[in-house]
Amino acid sequence: MKPNLLPLALIAALCLPACSPAEQAPSVEATATERYEQTVALPDNVMLVHDMRFDEAGRLTMAASAADSGAVTVYALSADDVWETAFDTRALIDSLGKDARVEAACLTPQGSLVCAVSCDDSSEANLYTAVPGSFEAVPFSASGISTLRSYDEDTVLVADTRQSLCRIDLATGAKRCEYRLQGRGRVLSDFTVYDGLAYATVSRSGGAGIETEFEAFDYDTGEKADPDASIVAALEKVFSHANSTDPVSPIWSNGQDDLLVCAKGAIYRISDNAATVVAESGDASLSSAVKYPHRLLIGSGQDDILVLCHNKTGGLAPYTLYRYPEGSKLEATGSLVVYSLENNSAIEQAVATFRDERPEIAVEMRIGIPAGSGTAADDALRALNADIIAGTGPDVIVLDGLPTEAFIGQGALLDLSDALEDLHASKDEYFESVLSAFSSDEGTYCVPGRFFLPVALSDVEYLEHTTSLGEMTDFIASSKDARAGLNTATSVAALFAASSQNLFEDDGSVDRDALESFFTCTKTLIDIGDENLTRNISEEARANLQGYDYRATELSSVSLADGHGVSGAGILGISGGEASRLEIGSMDSCTSLGMLSLAAENAEFDCSYKLLAFGGEQVFVPGSILGVNASSKEAETAKEFIAYLLSSEQQGQSLYDGGLPVNKSALYDYLIALGGYGMSAMSEDGPVKSFDRGPFTEEEAAAGCALIESATHPFVEDKTVNDIVATELLAYCNGTATLDDAVSACVQKIDLYRAQ
Repeated sequence: MKPNLLPLALIAALCLPACSPAEQAPSVEATATERYEQTVALPDNVMLVHDMRFDEAGRLTMAASAADSGAVTVYALSADDVWETAFDTRALIDSLGKDARVEAACLTPQGSLVCAVSCDDSSEANLYTAVPGSFEAVPFSASGISTLRSYDEDTVLVADTRQSLCRIDLATGAKRCEYRLQGRGRVLSDFTVYDGLAYATVSRSGGAGIETEFEAFDYDTGEKADPDASIVAALEKVFSHANSTDPVSPIWSNGQDDLLVCAKGAIYRISDNAATVVAESGDASLSSAVKYPHRLLIGSGQDDILVLCHNKTGGLAPYTLYRYPEGSKLEATGSLVVYSLENNSAIEQAVATFRDERPEIAVEMRIGIPAGSGTAADDALRALNADIIAGTGPDVIVLDGLPTEAFIGQGALLDLSDALEDLHASKDEYFESVLSAFSSDEGTYCVPGRFFLPVALSDVEYLEHTTSLGEMTDFIASSKDARAGLNTATSVAALFAASSQNLFEDDGSVDRDALESFFTCTKTLIDIGDENLTRNISEEARANLQGYDYRATELSSVSLADGHGVSGAGILGISGGEASRLEIGSMDSCTSLGMLSLAAENAEFDCSYKLLAFGGEQVFVPGSILGVNASSKEAETAKEFIAYLLSSEQQGQSLYDGGLPVNKSALYDYLIALGGYGMSAMSEDGPVKSFDRGPFTEEEAAAGCALIESATHPFVEDKTVNDIVATELLAYCNGTATLDDAVSACVQKIDLYRAQ
């Protein structure tokens, strides 16, 4: 599995002709049958689910691939929820050579498997059918095959990335019908076949976010179709509120007498001018901030309604399967409230999966500053303190952005030393300097779950001048060539973290001279980045930048968790314009080391990377910092949650923006288990540029962990301080404040805040 962290510049979309609007006003009705959500465990090694369906015998079947395999395994779920292996495609893959891999696969109603297999020496994938003990080629091949679906015993629907959808005869390889789809920027998200028509979800970016709509065509001919008016009316009700900034699109399923849609946190049955709510999950999977519904399934039994959810953060357990049987949800015997100042993907992922594994505990996630609320950090902090004093505070407090030392000093947190002893007694290894970042002779009152590292990826000549921020800035500004090599997405947050030991004294007070130097150097680098943004680009591209506030974007935050993760895209020259020679950002995910090495290995110049520190010890920024409210009535459950979040199983999620795991074993295993790394991009008038590398060897994984272990000094971010620095730095860079005024205001505000 190769995470493509840089999206394609041009995405070829699949879309279908639109239905005519209904005349009747649709309605949504509540179901009379109560259902609850139940987790169905998946095999441990599943990394990619190609297809799921109920077979003719009513069993749930699945076609899936493991991380270390180019083959597909077909599973069947037994009556006691055990996945039994039916057969796999290993013999097929072995017959085609070691470079063969399955690009897409689907199960037929009869239980056979159809798969598209490609090899490195060909741009096209060939179709094969497979059953236990044998396989057979289908005389059809195509490039860019993305999805296969089968709705009858004779044909398969093949979708690709060139705005094409066709129905292929499995016996002859001939096209029964082809749908040449029109329009750009529209993506076929999901589809099903019901009552002779194919229904599809089509998504596209709109001014208010992601717009979704349903469309239909005749299954046999491919012609545009107009469904029954009552179905149109019901579907329009489900889709009418689907626009969102979160690209989660409605998904479909069909039964013998049912057309179902999963959207807006519920599952709907579509019929008779109404969308009837079959199941809804409130704060659980269908409305989760860290999961999105991927496949909707319906069988013949009353409890055979399932949703396969894909975890947005990926990782070694990328899917969760939920069943919605009839009955009442299990009554909770315990509770847990987890508080985070802002949205935190790592914590939200842990809350979601902890809820799955411990359904007897009612888990609530509270956010102090909900996205878009405009709540100030100090107001959120006052509200949190008031709740704690009143005895209504949370059980687990995520201290990211909060004055951590103040919470510890005021006795607001429990000592977690016993929990750390249990962790050290486990089989897992941890990055000890990070895990013990808040340990002292008095105890350990909080522990980081994740952390971030400032890093530079560049031409080795630049790396020779990164001992201090001043030296680096002087070198970059010294010549036209050096200036041109600075990537436009230079992370101010990484510069801030790397400079932190110079900026702040042990008591938290600000070194004014160091802050003045930081402001001056940062402005110089931002100005150079602004120059590079419009250097050597077309007039059309320059016109597209009208109204774009580069400085405000780059200076919106000085938190490393919000900064630019270094992907190597600029170094490889696939982010637009000329290739960069210096990228400054953060190591912020389990894939960071892989992407850094990918760039260093494929750069057109002598390229390397190093952790960035401008004086003193190597800095790391703790994230997902967990403490337990000293007055919590659920202290033991809170400690269980912290232990769960720090376990290798939970820490082994990729979390593309959630930070590096403090669990060393989890990161080491992830580096080896992930099938490799790659990135690619294409433009309307240029060829695809792709770069790949394989998984880390044991030696490479050990070296990567050793590099990370060299970071020993924690820089604990405080959102209020960060916001003050970002505001005054932007004022100086924009010219609305002099250097002296901006630095004076920054020092005064921080001193006042510290004194409160």
